[in-house]
Amino acid sequence: MGATTQTLTLQGVSGAMYSLSLAFAGADAAGYRVPASQYLAAAATSNTRWTVPEPCRIISISGPATGVLRVLADGIATPILLNTAVIIASIGRAGQHWGQLAGVRQGRTIQYELAVEVGMAA
Repeated sequence: MGATTQTLTLQGVSGAMYSLSLAFAGADAAGYRVPASQYLAAAATSNTRWTVPEPCRIISISGPATGVLRVLADGIATPILLNTAVIIASIGRAGQHWGQLAGVRQGRTIQYELAVEVGMAA
């Protein structure tokens, strides 16, 4: 797999939809922190940390076609694992979501990251 830009889609408790651009370098190894952008297409130089404006559910991810990502909250691993192949195969199923992000903890905005847990296919 070469470098790609993918999209993570979130839905807030208000019903609003949010998109996050993700930059994958290609054949990303475990531990790789995925650069992301809430406003522009993500690039290799984009920040890896991002926030959500309200509590959100993870609705979909557009790729890579294989691999597993872990959601980190303030640099700490959460139990949320995103198997990209399973999520892509499930896009369009009503009510399907892959984890919830609180957005705020004890009055402080949480900084999220995605880290590769199982390497992406080359």
